[in-house]
Amino acid sequence: MKIILSAVFYFLLLQCVSAQTGLPFDVHLIPDSLRKGATSVYRIDETTVDVSSESEMKFSVHEVITIFNKRGLDYFEYVTISTDKFRKLEDVEVKLYDSLGRERAKFKRKDFSVIGSPFNSDLVSDDKTYALKLEPRELPCTIERTFTIKNKGYIDFPDWQAASFLGALQSSVYTITVPQKLGLRYQAYNTPIKPVITPGGDYITYVWTTGNVKEVDEEEGSFSWKAYMPMVAIAPNQFEFDDRKGSFATWKDYGQWNYDFYNEEKPFTETDINNIKASVAGFKTAPEKISFLYKKMQKEARYVSIQLGIGGLKPFPAKFVHEKKYGDCKALSNYMKQQLQVIGIKSYPAIIKSGSNSHPADPLFPNEGFDHIILCVPLEKDTMWLECTSQHTQPGVLGTFTENRNAVLITENGGVLVNTPKSKSTNNLWMARTNTELFDDGSSLVSSRIFLNGEFSEIIYALTINRSKDEIKKALVRYFNFKNPDEFEYKALGDSANGQNISITLAYSKFYDVKAGSKYFMAQKGYKLAADEIPVDEKRKTDFLFSFPYIKSDSVIFTLPKGFKPEPLPAIKSISNEFATYSNTLSFNEAAGTITVTTHLQLSRHMIPVAKYNEAATMFEQVKKDENQKIVLKKE
Repeated sequence: MKIILSAVFYFLLLQCVSAQTGLPFDVHLIPDSLRKGATSVYRIDETTVDVSSESEMKFSVHEVITIFNKRGLDYFEYVTISTDKFRKLEDVEVKLYDSLGRERAKFKRKDFSVIGSPFNSDLVSDDKTYALKLEPRELPCTIERTFTIKNKGYIDFPDWQAASFLGALQSSVYTITVPQKLGLRYQAYNTPIKPVITPGGDYITYVWTTGNVKEVDEEEGSFSWKAYMPMVAIAPNQFEFDDRKGSFATWKDYGQWNYDFYNEEKPFTETDINNIKASVAGFKTAPEKISFLYKKMQKEARYVSIQLGIGGLKPFPAKFVHEKKYGDCKALSNYMKQQLQVIGIKSYPAIIKSGSNSHPADPLFPNEGFDHIILCVPLEKDTMWLECTSQHTQPGVLGTFTENRNAVLITENGGVLVNTPKSKSTNNLWMARTNTELFDDGSSLVSSRIFLNGEFSEIIYALTINRSKDEIKKALVRYFNFKNPDEFEYKALGDSANGQNISITLAYSKFYDVKAGSKYFMAQKGYKLAADEIPVDEKRKTDFLFSFPYIKSDSVIFTLPKGFKPEPLPAIKSISNEFATYSNTLSFNEAAGTITVTTHLQLSRHMIPVAKYNEAATMFEQVKKDENQKIVLKKE
């Protein structure tokens, strides 16, 4: 009873202190409807954009954010502001308040650290980042951030988010003022909110407002936030960047603005031209020639991000890549383009938004939402797409980084919006043959030879190249769900025609899971093919996306020790729907003393419509249940 009274007294005391101070950022002034279950609450979320001409823009941000838990602190404790040759920081101020709204710290520009580009892969960059780490003594706390950026040249305007999955919005206001002769375009997504438009002399002002919006739940496995978050995309009609005027009225206009960047008159010397032609002289078809030059570039040149000059939009010349043997996505794609031009094959750079399952651009609303360049090679019967930054992707295969969306081809006639290829399960193979030798003390030696390509090849490369043995072991266990070995050996056996081969040997002092008397209960294989997590959820609101479609198979032969026989094996299992197929067969050869387990899992479509989500989730639960069935061996 005393404890309850003490808690009530403490609550009343806080209310009293709050009432006495009257401080505006007291946590207790936030409505309970916004506080409940929230990571944070944006008390104030104000963005003001002032456009004075086609080449000058200033935008200011004023945010007051109350943070309630560690997730919010992990996101908001670092204040970072990026600038470059065209964006200058004019002013910045950060304040830290305690739960009662009392100011505890204040920071100006001089308190920030100034670092170069935060991306480790950058070799050279005009980028500069102002960084400040806040260290509040308690939670909840409140952060107030105010800064102004002046742009000398721009291509797009900041968008407005009318909700957030990092916090509730108590008040959000977006204001943009532009010259009437320039105007702007906007497109709302997932929200009916419209702007208040006010003409005033030579300028016109647009204002979007909202408030009392709860934090949005982020569903695992969905498209990027643009697919479901209430937001407004805002874009210019005309712009000027690095003294180059352009238009965003159509995709054609934007492509035309980019065209001169990739139009080199003399990219190579006569000697270089002769060498390029000679290198493909032995190939008859265009795809063969393209594949040869592509793989040659993969072996000789490496990817390095370069953000210099015109905002990182203009590629370094082909000669630079030819001599230095490195370049960013623009430079490598341009280098490949110029080589193909030498042998009479036309190709087009394609501007695209990168990232696994990135949301496609809106065909009806041209704007700058891209961050990557790939190469499109139209042929007589088909089109080859080339991801020029990868050293392992097969020619003609893009991978999840750029598949399943649209791109803007940069042609002599302007920009053309086209679709990139859809992901295919046959491009992502994991084909294993495994021998598992069991010993009478419960130990085992497992040897697998695996062919893999596509995304599996990229993942294996990223997790094993230049990694320590311990790091490789952790990757096999954590990412590919291998049973944790006592000892192991991993070997990359080299590339094959359309992928690579690896071998993995694992030693276990105890391979079985459970021993009961003379019986040993053990898994059907040393890892699970069905590693994806897709739980049933009746409240699911958005489509679900696997990382990529795939085909996985493994044929495992168990060699039993003398005197051991299996009890009845799990029954043959076969499951199929429009998205995936699964089969698992176990058989015992008594004469040879072996058990063979043959498993096949094909995910044919990586995007599951929300209406079909639980059907797919139920199937994968059945697959996991089947894979979890044990083989039971009995020592006679």
